[in-house]
Amino acid sequence: MRHLIISFLFLAALLVVTEVVAAPGAADKNTALKKELVLKLYEVQPPRKMIDASIEAVANSRYGADDPDREEFISRMQLAVDYDVMEQKSTEFMLEIFTVPELQAMVDYFTSETGQSIQSKMDDYKAKMVPELRKMMDAALMDAITTPTPADAATNSP
Repeated sequence: MRHLIISFLFLAALLVVTEVVAAPGAADKNTALKKELVLKLYEVQPPRKMIDASIEAVANSRYGADDPDREEFISRMQLAVDYDVMEQKSTEFMLEIFTVPELQAMVDYFTSETGQSIQSKMDDYKAKMVPELRKMMDAALMDAITTPTPADAATNSP
């Protein structure tokens, strides 16, 4: 019986050592697969496009569509951004955050006909939604600034 217990403990220790030694190779393979999926995703959703959309959103919040300074602002922002560094950061974060199945699902979605159709309509959706949200937020901001809170009203009453 003692021999059986020792054999079992030896086998368990061997399995643990095997897992520890094999894990780095598995992790490297997993990372390589994840990187391959990220690069496939970049073919249809390049980080540059996301960065430019963010710059555009900032420009839209600062300038009207006909403002002559708007295009200069966009150009200056694009010159200030290091797109290569941002793509490197994006890759690093995606590898850290997403699993292989999640990355595969993103690739499947963005390369599908339906996914591409949805993405092509998102600018139209945002063009309609953002002004509505902005109006509502402006009204809420004005209300928050100009309407006394119940506590203020109570302390300022005669």
